[in-house]
Amino acid sequence: MRGMKIRIITLDVESFFAKDFGFSCMTTEEYIRSPLWETIGVSTKVNDGPIVWVSGDYNCIKAHLDSLPWHNHLLLAQNTAFDGAILNWIYGIKPVGYLDTQSMANALHGVSESSSLANLARLYGETDKGDDTKWAIGKRRLDFTPQELAAYGEYCKHDTELTYNIFRKMIPTFPKAELRVIDVTIRMFVEPRLELDEALLTEDLVNIKRVKRESLEKLQEALGVGNECELKKQVMSNPKFAELLKAQGVEPPTKVSAKTGKTAWAFAKTDEGLTDLLDHENPIVSTLVSTRLENKSTIGETRTESFIGVAKRGTYPFSLSYSGAKITHRWSGKDLNPQNLPRGSTLRKAILAPAGHTLVVADSSNIELRVGMLLAGQDDAVQQIKDGVDLYKTFASEAFNLNYDDIAKNSEERFIAKVCCLSLIYGTGAAKLKDTIRTQSKGRIVVDLAEAERLKALYRRVNNKIVDAWEIGGDIIEWVYHNQQHTAYGFLPVHGKKGIMKPSGLYLPYPGLRQEPKEDGWGHDWYYNTKRGNKTVKDKIYPAKVFQRVTQSLARDILTTQTMEINKHYWVAGMVHDEIICVVPDEEVDGAKRAIRDIMKTSPAWTAEGILDCEVGAGKRYGLAK
Repeated sequence: MRGMKIRIITLDVESFFAKDFGFSCMTTEEYIRSPLWETIGVSTKVNDGPIVWVSGDYNCIKAHLDSLPWHNHLLLAQNTAFDGAILNWIYGIKPVGYLDTQSMANALHGVSESSSLANLARLYGETDKGDDTKWAIGKRRLDFTPQELAAYGEYCKHDTELTYNIFRKMIPTFPKAELRVIDVTIRMFVEPRLELDEALLTEDLVNIKRVKRESLEKLQEALGVGNECELKKQVMSNPKFAELLKAQGVEPPTKVSAKTGKTAWAFAKTDEGLTDLLDHENPIVSTLVSTRLENKSTIGETRTESFIGVAKRGTYPFSLSYSGAKITHRWSGKDLNPQNLPRGSTLRKAILAPAGHTLVVADSSNIELRVGMLLAGQDDAVQQIKDGVDLYKTFASEAFNLNYDDIAKNSEERFIAKVCCLSLIYGTGAAKLKDTIRTQSKGRIVVDLAEAERLKALYRRVNNKIVDAWEIGGDIIEWVYHNQQHTAYGFLPVHGKKGIMKPSGLYLPYPGLRQEPKEDGWGHDWYYNTKRGNKTVKDKIYPAKVFQRVTQSLARDILTTQTMEINKHYWVAGMVHDEIICVVPDEEVDGAKRAIRDIMKTSPAWTAEGILDCEVGAGKRYGLAK
């Protein structure tokens, strides 16, 4: 490849799939580790050499793959987490690194374009991907005729050629540091180090089912109903649940859909009208609601069952999507979505370090708040951060006329202030703030709308530079729309319709940016095109949201920089939001904690020195790392 200094082996694997066996009905991990797995064939291309198709039994394909120079070549594929897992788990081969056209496409085009190979071929002027392989559904290797197998081979070779050519066109302008981020993200999955405590997970599943059963039994007793199965159906059905409430003299809560404008039952776990009834003076009503909330959601059971399945099959592949958040380029969870593991949950405690190792977990402290204050030029807050002042306590003292030193860390006032600081920085309104305080406190703390308005007004008065930053967000929208070149927030260039360029070299784009009249006829709103699944839809953008996106994106760039630096010294096995999970030999834990803390507190050149902080803990279990 002309001008290319890295060595690559492009790989595409064709495998057995059926209507009830494949990506449509199971995770990548479950699919590859299944006893039903079978490789039909592989095609490989070493650098710019010829493409070779090999089909045969395990030993035949293994021999071919073993013959390739993996010791000094990177693996390239379209969705490398899949092909790389096969290479590692099935054939025991570890290349020196991983590249992925799908991940690169997500970062470059993910807002408005599908990252499928077929679409990338169109986007980069390559030949059509060709027909799909529906005709191969349910066929084992030995079921193929020689002619069919040859056709399958040509299809696979073409995919390999497309992947190689698309990569060659992407690589000249793709930020080189981001290739390292892709590599580490894929390694978390294809070279897993984390283990799972199957016994603890099994015990947790039993407890989840017991709590649900006991809640139904309690309701049975309260209502004097004999049939538990029938009662569960009534509790789960919206109309029947409404009738149960009416029978207790309670008018079922309702809400108006923001999308349709229609009135519907307010029976979701976040609906204030429903959760208010948990404190109803009639104990039967509160039992009804708690039973509904306990039994309606099945995510606790299904997720624990899925983790048990992984534990039975092997180590825990940490599945993240690089640039999963298309605008901000933050990681998002895939498959079992490790980003959704609740704090304090058994699932977190069930994640174990391998034998002879300890998990060192680094949690970046309030990184978005810190970056947002810096970005806006809120110098007083930035100085307080540098001095180690608790911004939540500072705002609580302002809001409730309290002495700073008298505010306890777990006080109600500090909690409210924390929600204010993390929400109002992005332009949240009073009604939303009121709901957020209630939701995040699980109904423990309630403020009325007038109080929420007071807190909002105070925050905007105290943090006036944040409000100014929102206005700059409005300017940025205009600059992108008019294809103008400017500098925003002191150091971020706006390259017209390309969008805002970040320190990482990636852009925050707003494709198809346009104005549309407001429904009331007064003024206009801004919209841009975004890809959701196979559909292109319009998203609304406004000044405060631009500031939010930039802040979150810069926080992401800091975290990726820190993660790459940590990975030079210790194995990064996972990321959960702002937490970096490292696997460290037992004898190196103390030194690792110090080194990782230093890395996490080091500011990039474009930030202010001393603005970052972190908490670092260690333990054999992720959920108990202290």
